Amino acid sequence: MKVTKLLSTLQVSLLLIGTILFFTNCERDEEIIPENTIKSVSIPNISGYYTGSDKGHYYIKQIDNNIFWMGEDPTGIWVNIFRGTLVGNKISGIFYDVPKGRNRGFRELEFVVNGNVINKTYGPGFGGNVLTKSVKPNDLPGERPQGFGTKDNINDLTGKWKANDRGTYYIRQIGDRVVWFGEQDYTSGRPVWSNVAFGTRVEDTITLEWADVPKGRNGGSGQLTLTVDDANQLSRIRVSGGFGGSRWKR
Repeated sequence: MKVTKLLSTLQVSLLLIGTILFFTNCERDEEIIPENTIKSVSIPNISGYYTGSDKGHYYIKQIDNNIFWMGEDPTGIWVNIFRGTLVGNKISGIFYDVPKGRNRGFRELEFVVNGNVINKTYGPGFGGNVLTKSVKPNDLPGERPQGFGTKDNINDLTGKWKANDRGTYYIRQIGDRVVWFGEQDYTSGRPVWSNVAFGTRVEDTITLEWADVPKGRNGGSGQLTLTVDDANQLSRIRVSGGFGGSRWKR
């Protein structure tokens, strides 16, 4: 009887110990990891000057995870701008040729960033398969004649425009999309400022997001709202980010 009672007591004790261990483990599983112990994924800043495998100059600007660029062929065959998003080391977005050059393409592009090299992973017909971060030359391509576009057409703003900030703007309209590349007029060296803009047109109102690119020295960005005064004139009605121009003439 004593042996049986001892065994019974031992079984109860083991059961209690097992129950305590079970609930202790559950409590550990529910512990909250402090936020400061979680490592965040860093996004590489890719801003700078790049040379392309298509022999082009590329001026890239990163703002948070937003990517802007202007790319140009030294001979003026093509000039394009790009607006995209960087997630991890992958970039996706859309490029548009603008009428500083003669080509008229636009399409989606995808890239992977590997240190100072950006490799294209998708983009039929786009020649810049590899972009390599480089030292910016002292002398960069300046103003060019209009490569394509219209005049006296209020429904199509595509063309070369002059602004009251002493700049030249190469604007392209595709449906309700309006994009541009603008730069300070200069004869040699580098411009003080150069920018790209992307937006939409609803009737006579154009809403744009703009950003300076590192062809020039300035580094601003912001929002713009313009009105179409007539077929060959635009006026600024709202601005943010220190943008200088307020009137454009084709």
